[in-house]
Amino acid sequence: MTTEIQELRLLAGPQAGDWRVVGLVANRSSFAVRGVALRVVLEGAAGTVLAEQLVPLALTNLAPGEVSPFTARFAETWVSATSARAEVIGYRAARFTRSSISAGELQRVPSIEGGEVILGELTNSSGTPVDIDGMALLALDADGRPSGLAVPTVLLSHLEPGQSSPILALLEPGIEAVELSSFVDAVAAAAMAPVPLSFPEPPTVQLDAQGDPFVLGSIKNEGSTYRWASFIVRVSLVGEMVAAVEVLPPVPLGPGETRPFSVTDLPGLAALLEGREWIPEDLEVEPVVDPRASSVNRVRTEVLGLELCSFEPIGGSLFLRGRVTNDRAAAVEGPVVLASIRTTEGRLVAAGWLVAAEALEAGASADFVLALTLPRGADLAMSEYDVLAVALPGQ
Repeated sequence: MTTEIQELRLLAGPQAGDWRVVGLVANRSSFAVRGVALRVVLEGAAGTVLAEQLVPLALTNLAPGEVSPFTARFAETWVSATSARAEVIGYRAARFTRSSISAGELQRVPSIEGGEVILGELTNSSGTPVDIDGMALLALDADGRPSGLAVPTVLLSHLEPGQSSPILALLEPGIEAVELSSFVDAVAAAAMAPVPLSFPEPPTVQLDAQGDPFVLGSIKNEGSTYRWASFIVRVSLVGEMVAAVEVLPPVPLGPGETRPFSVTDLPGLAALLEGREWIPEDLEVEPVVDPRASSVNRVRTEVLGLELCSFEPIGGSLFLRGRVTNDRAAAVEGPVVLASIRTTEGRLVAAGWLVAAEALEAGASADFVLALTLPRGADLAMSEYDVLAVALPGQ
């Protein structure tokens, strides 16, 4: 594979001793590639190697003549770095049909961490379905040179013709971004059938004890097999998107299972609502299932032993303290505590989940504390609790 490294820059990070390398890789070969891996080396005086990293390109697929950005971050490198270099060390030849789609206008608002929240939409304006294998927003400084990279954390991986996906990306503090240049890795794909996931309790916006918005709802597996769920919650005010977040339940849903969920972290929402008059009912919530990521899982979950020690309402949250025990004969992976609270009439009040441990050997236990955000004015005296621990069988 013949490549060209372009616009390679070494930039100081936000903390002393931190460095950021950003650049572009051009595919100068006559064939397409996939899964390009780079070695990025941080150098000191006289070319001394201080540190190195293996990083992927922002785009999974790269056709002849195409360019992809990349970045590498080096933390606590206390010796002064003077330069950086990058080289391609791996790739796979690939065959695909490129689909050219681009992001629309992007909104940029300050994040609470001091960086930026970037919101927008990606629309498949082609006449064929596409898989989205990657996307990146390259920050450019006042001289038009790369200064940083933001990779969306919210983005559907498959779009049918005419379908749009919300985009949300976070730009780190300290990055000069006079302009953003978008790179989209979209390839032609086969059409996908609708996924049998529904929302029996459509997500709505609630206010917590401090008056901050959060989203509460439930998702149901209408199919006959276990299935992973991946979906995006899009929040709009008078047709304008003001928040988007990806929801990934940590264990698959069983056939017919309904799983309540809540979303409390809504980046950029406060900044976009500032100075505007609104009430929770003004905020429209739309859940969008990612069909490609919501795959069938052939392995069923195991129910584990659960001991609840206390329920403590503190500052607008309910803290559930307890212990999960693997009472199975073999090890399990990713034990998860699933909890929900409903009124005696069945209305959902609160929901959440927590991964209690990476794995549990047979007979082993793990303590947990799960905090559930409560709506303002919630009355727990007349509520019903549903708390369960499940896990996947160990490999």
